[in-house]
Amino acid sequence: MRTTLSKAVMRADDPRVLVVSVDMGFHTFDGYSRYVNVGISEQFAVDFALGAAKEGALPLVYGISSFITARAYEQIRYLVMHNMPCLIVGVGGGFCYSEDGPTHHAPDDVSLMSLIPGMDVRIPYDLTGVEQAFMQWLKTPGPMFMRIEKAAPALLRAPSKEPIDVQCVIEATGCVCTEAVKAYEQLKDEPVELQLYDRLHDKRTDVPVVTVEEIGCPAAFDFSHRPLAETRKARGVDVDSIVRRVHEALGR
Repeated sequence: MRTTLSKAVMRADDPRVLVVSVDMGFHTFDGYSRYVNVGISEQFAVDFALGAAKEGALPLVYGISSFITARAYEQIRYLVMHNMPCLIVGVGGGFCYSEDGPTHHAPDDVSLMSLIPGMDVRIPYDLTGVEQAFMQWLKTPGPMFMRIEKAAPALLRAPSKEPIDVQCVIEATGCVCTEAVKAYEQLKDEPVELQLYDRLHDKRTDVPVVTVEEIGCPAAFDFSHRPLAETRKARGVDVDSIVRRVHEALGR
C-alpha cells in the first residue's frame, strides 16, 4: 500500500503536493523532490502542513497511525476546522504492527479521526482503493485521513455466487477484508452475503451481521508482541473465526 501511494504521488507529479514525513518513508518516497522530514514530531508535522496549505500547497502528512492520530489529534482538529486541504496518512492501522506491541497498535485511529466533523475517513482494503482515495483527494482537496497497511492485494472483490435468500451478512472494513473473502469462499454453500467497505458505514439490521474490522476492537491493547496472524485469531477476525461466527449466527 505504501509503494502504491508513493507511485500515485509521483505519477500525478502535482507541484502543489508536499509530502511531510514523521521520520519515515525515506525509501517509499525516494526520488520525490517535494519531501520534507520533520523528525519524530507529529504535532509539528501537522502544524507545518497547515501552514503550507495556507500558502497554497497540498500537504500529505505521512506517519505511523497510532502516533499521528493520537499525538497530533488537537492539531488535526484545527486543520479540519479550517477546512485545510491536507491528507493525513496513517501507516500501520489496526494491528498491522502487531509484533511491535501496544504502543504501535492503532485500533482507535479510525474512531479518533471520525470524531472530527468534516474529516473524510478512508480505509482502503486493496491497492486500487489507495490510488482512488489519493486521486479523489487531489481532485477535490479537503481534509482526509487514510489508513494504510504494509501489504494488500491489487484488487479485492467478493466472489460471485448464485442469488440466495440471505440469512447472514459479513460486513468487512479495511485490510482485514482479505480474511473475510477467504472465509466467504469457504462459506460458498451457505446463505451468506459479503460486503466490503473502505469507510465506516451503517450496519444492516434486517439480518444477523458478522462484523470483520480492526476498529475499536475490545481489549485492544496487550503486551504479547505476537505476529499479526495470531493477533487476528485472538480478536476473532481470522478466517477460521469468521467461519465459526457465521455458523453461530446461522444457528449451526
